[in-house]
Amino acid sequence: MGFPAVLVGGLNLMCGFARCGRGEACDNEAMISYRFPFGAVLAAFALGFALVPQISSAAQVNVSMGPNYFTPSQITINVGDTVVWRNTDTMAHTVTADNGAFDSGTMQPNAAYSRNFTTPGTYSYRCIFHSGMVGTITVVGGSAPASPTPAYTSPSTADQLRAQAQALLARVQQLQAQLGQGGTTAPTGSVAYDASSCPLIGRSLKVGSSGDDVTRLQQFLARDPSIYPEGRVTGYYGALTESAVKRWQMKYNIVSSGTPGSTGYGVVGPRTAAAIAILCTTGSYAGVPGPTGGAPVGGFIQVTPVAGNAPLSVAVQATVNTVNSCVGATYTLDYGDGTLPNQIAVPAGTCTQLTQTLGHVYPYGGTFLVTLSAGAHRTSAVVQVYGAGPPTPAPTPNLSPTPSPTPSPSTTWGIVSVTPAVSGNPLAVTLEIEYPACAAYSIDWGDSSLPSSVGAQSGCSGDSARANVNHTYAGSGTYTVSLKNGSGSVKATAAVSISN
Repeated sequence: MGFPAVLVGGLNLMCGFARCGRGEACDNEAMISYRFPFGAVLAAFALGFALVPQISSAAQVNVSMGPNYFTPSQITINVGDTVVWRNTDTMAHTVTADNGAFDSGTMQPNAAYSRNFTTPGTYSYRCIFHSGMVGTITVVGGSAPASPTPAYTSPSTADQLRAQAQALLARVQQLQAQLGQGGTTAPTGSVAYDASSCPLIGRSLKVGSSGDDVTRLQQFLARDPSIYPEGRVTGYYGALTESAVKRWQMKYNIVSSGTPGSTGYGVVGPRTAAAIAILCTTGSYAGVPGPTGGAPVGGFIQVTPVAGNAPLSVAVQATVNTVNSCVGATYTLDYGDGTLPNQIAVPAGTCTQLTQTLGHVYPYGGTFLVTLSAGAHRTSAVVQVYGAGPPTPAPTPNLSPTPSPTPSPSTTWGIVSVTPAVSGNPLAVTLEIEYPACAAYSIDWGDSSLPSSVGAQSGCSGDSARANVNHTYAGSGTYTVSLKNGSGSVKATAAVSISN
């Protein structure tokens, strides 16, 4: 099969696809010709590179460590591949082989451990701190070709193909630079994407594949939650990734039925790779626009210390973009005490997690919830500070009592006013009360002094009466004065603030 030919003003792509049902596209191995506009040179690179003989090389598979799990917990790799474990949890873990072949020792949060596997076999391992945290690695002997290799007549022909692929790659990079500088714009009505984050897949990817190109594919698929809601970026092509690829192929009319072997359904073959290259650069493919929603987000925090006496200084280590998204996002770190939160920005094109340590001081006692959030994602930690809470603001002096209801004859009880005593002593007040004539009353001044009591009067008219009663407090403060009837029931109250 010949290499794709680039034409002036357009591009003819001769690539391999399977013979499918009438009217249905596919992504496998039969001859079919497509003509794309000039921007489809990206697709030419993807298709042309797929035809270059693949040089077998060791791959790297990434495994994340959560609260009580490894993900993915079961992987299959080739001899010579390397597995990298990273502790994305907030507690320590280990990677310990059941047969003692390897042991990471204690891994603190954000620590990494790698192991190169050179012998075929099945390796079971666990975390010695958490009984249910287990994993299995199956190592198979030798790497099988990732995609069918065309029959080339001589090594020189293969060298020529590789040279042409490199030329196409240079052209792709040139277009990316133009897009980044505004030299080339996306078609009208489309959404411009960061071309630097295109997966640029150079081989067929399917279940069992692993490596950096699988990682880039997963990051690309995770841009659209409707395509890849799990958003798992592991570097291993498993069932979740295959389902996401199937949804992507259906959405962009690549293929919608069949099997990986018959139609390429669920496999990133030449046509799917070309479509991905076009979509992630121009924002649409075959008239179907790409996602415009927010980026997938994820993160965690570690607070040190989590308890202490006020004033307490803490360090908050925030790890963001644990989903390895390339789209960019802004995370908010709230300390839970009413102070202004901090913003942590992940620039677009940054496809790895970032860690930032921020300091904060809690001057008063209390229980505070430190929260890291972005979109619908939230994670938090509790900080306990021992000591007095924030001081209560001093009340503004106010000698005016709470207004009493309009008096009515014979049944009115009320405190009319509280005024400073005529003597000029700031601790002395004069209380004017209204009460039913002929009734006994008492006044509780709200301090430790004895109440002022007056007995029932004889020969009274039965209407309401008023009286002025003086009192001197021992010190400044806020007191509650209560007017009571002869049986001790409270009929009226007033707050009195004394400032010395």
